[in-house]
Amino acid sequence: MERCYQRTQPVGAKPLFKPFRHLIILSATFIFISCGSAAVDDADSDDEMMNTVDALVGTSRFAPTSDFPGTPGTNPANPQGAMMIDQGVNQPAPSGCIAGTSLGLCSVCGPTGQPQAAPADPNCPPVDCGIPGTYERVEENGDLVCQQIMGMAPVSPPCSGVGQCASPEVACQAVQRVEVARIVGADPCQTLTGCDGQQAPVIMEKPVDDMCNRTGRCQGADGQRRCNVQVPGFCKIEEATNATLFCDSGMEGPKTYCEYFVAPPGGQRTTCDTFCLELGLVSCDNAMGEACCWNNTNDRTCEKGEGIQCRDNPCGDPSGCSAQICRCYRQENAAGN
Repeated sequence: MERCYQRTQPVGAKPLFKPFRHLIILSATFIFISCGSAAVDDADSDDEMMNTVDALVGTSRFAPTSDFPGTPGTNPANPQGAMMIDQGVNQPAPSGCIAGTSLGLCSVCGPTGQPQAAPADPNCPPVDCGIPGTYERVEENGDLVCQQIMGMAPVSPPCSGVGQCASPEVACQAVQRVEVARIVGADPCQTLTGCDGQQAPVIMEKPVDDMCNRTGRCQGADGQRRCNVQVPGFCKIEEATNATLFCDSGMEGPKTYCEYFVAPPGGQRTTCDTFCLELGLVSCDNAMGEACCWNNTNDRTCEKGEGIQCRDNPCGDPSGCSAQICRCYRQENAAGN
């Protein structure tokens, strides 16, 4: 072995110490292995980079809080998918809006970028508040009233809130109606003319002692003329064409009634049951012992004679009587309710 070792050394070189030679061999082996592993890692990194580049081909880079095109709401930080790069004057914030922009019915974007009620909206239904300076007739608790319209009506239908059109009561608050004439109880001794559009109201009065309400007379001074026989509105005296006289109104227990002298023109016949129904009222039920139909004693007053049937052969004739006194009840309390 010594002879072989000496042959591998250059001429004049000193022999190597065996342990030191083994250390050199181990170091060279370690360096070789490390370089090989690094080469593999570099190759893997190159592959990953190429895959990443391929995935980004055809896309654009946005701010961290924005979404990719066509996928709004995919980024939790930007659910609306809004562009976050340009925050100029015309670019809205994610949850805001452009000031002055219409957002729908009675809704507009306010100066802070939040929705607020618009003052008016042409898409709301038109509101008729009347024409200033004109006159209108209205009824108030049985009185006939003439009102004059004052103030200006809104030009465009106003809004009362976000998404809400104003009601006529709210829209016409600036418009006032001033009472200029009134007939208490719509008394027949006074007649209202005019009070229509541009025509001012005029109250005309009947002469004293003129007939009113079939049996009454007009009484009182000028400007205070009234009929001495007042007829409740539910008695509908103007519709009772077969009644020559209005006799009375009042209460019978819980029931409200109206009484008439009924005598159809030309000697025709009718029953109290038919007469009452024509006025939207009802007669009583004779079978229950009730009395509401009578013969008359004369043709000039409401004086009652003997009682008669209201619906079954009154005056001995199926078609009824040519003259009689009829008491009619309001339907809502005819049964005593």
